[in-house]
Amino acid sequence: LLTESLQKQKIEQELAIARQVQETILPEQEIKINGIEIGTVYRPARDVGGDYYDILKVDESSFLMIIGDVSNKGIPAAMVMSATAGIIRAAIAENPKQAPSQLMSNLNNVLCDGIIKSHGMFVTLFIAYFDLERKKARFCNAGHLPPLFWDADKREVRELKIGGTFVGQFPGHKYSEGEIDIGAGDRVFAFTDGLTEATNINNNLLGLARVKELFLAETNLSAGEFCTRVKEWVDRYIEGAD
Repeated sequence: LLTESLQKQKIEQELAIARQVQETILPEQEIKINGIEIGTVYRPARDVGGDYYDILKVDESSFLMIIGDVSNKGIPAAMVMSATAGIIRAAIAENPKQAPSQLMSNLNNVLCDGIIKSHGMFVTLFIAYFDLERKKARFCNAGHLPPLFWDADKREVRELKIGGTFVGQFPGHKYSEGEIDIGAGDRVFAFTDGLTEATNINNNLLGLARVKELFLAETNLSAGEFCTRVKEWVDRYIEGAD
């Protein structure tokens, strides 16, 4: 019993350290950029998860939005995601306005060069560079669930898919990027598979199609209110499930 108690205590200490590492890479709750509303919600499925997001302000008229997910869970995933966040921030500090596709290619090569050593581990990632002055956004999707873009003028939703495969396994892979026009009332909804794979009591997934329907139904909410509503959707959907 004493041995079991000591082992449990050691695991709890390791999880606490991993949680602290993870909390340092997530942005502060309040991110302010002129003319932009930003809302976030983060709830790991376990004590420590492999999900990550960031908002990096370049100047008063441009910023980067990043969201990612490591294939594994727990402490190894948190460590890889921490390394990923550090590489991205260092790259942006050196060249703030580099193309998302170039940033993704460089990140992939660094992760492949010794950071990710397991063949079963990789990172799905989405990076978007918003230029408010030009009213354009360039993006690169590396195997991540496609964020949804609400075009207020056309009254339609598009999936932001262009990019390439996940990062961390195939050195030298070349990534492509897409571009969208942005204007007043447009919205981008980015998420990880924790949302689409939320499972109800009948073992059915929430799924991307239902997420898209919910997004279309809530285009009048503020960003913060929308994120609160997302959490409410999931809580209602999984009620009674294990």
